Amino acid sequence: MSILVQKTVPDATRIVGIAMAGIPIAVATSLTSGLPSTFTRKSDVGNLSRNGKQYGEHSTLEGELLDNDIIVLMDDVVTKLDTKLQALAQVEHEIEERGLKNVRCSHVAVVIDREQGATLAAKTAKIHLHSLIKFRTEALDFLSSRMAPIESQVISDYLLDPGKYQDLCVRKELTRQTHGGEYVP
Repeated sequence: MSILVQKTVPDATRIVGIAMAGIPIAVATSLTSGLPSTFTRKSDVGNLSRNGKQYGEHSTLEGELLDNDIIVLMDDVVTKLDTKLQALAQVEHEIEERGLKNVRCSHVAVVIDREQGATLAAKTAKIHLHSLIKFRTEALDFLSSRMAPIESQVISDYLLDPGKYQDLCVRKELTRQTHGGEYVP
């Protein structure tokens, strides 16, 4: 991830790991890049001012932020960008609470982009989304040779239309096709 950050956000000054999975990724990236890391706490974004106090703290962000920081939010996976936007709201809240000036946070770096709408959501929110692996167009092609063709097709189809697979009849039919047996939820 440190190479991804160096190449895509060369002027970054701080990494913020998004709770919970993003924290060890941010720490590892911090250790290899030399950039300091901070992390978000699990939070109810609708009530940011109360969240820190809930833990006996006064912050929804653990660690230091400085004037003029250029922040990269970091997490493991992105699907639709929702949790990344919540983390961004936490960071913006803390910037305001701490009275910081000229702090920028418009980059999100993830290990895997599931390619289920995050790119469009990021563009709409004026966020720069960076990923190591694009799952549907890169990783799935690689993995397809290591799985049954129907598995690859179902995964690809699911990534395009996950709602379809919420239907019990569809799941039962897939089970019948792949195992020739009874559906076991």
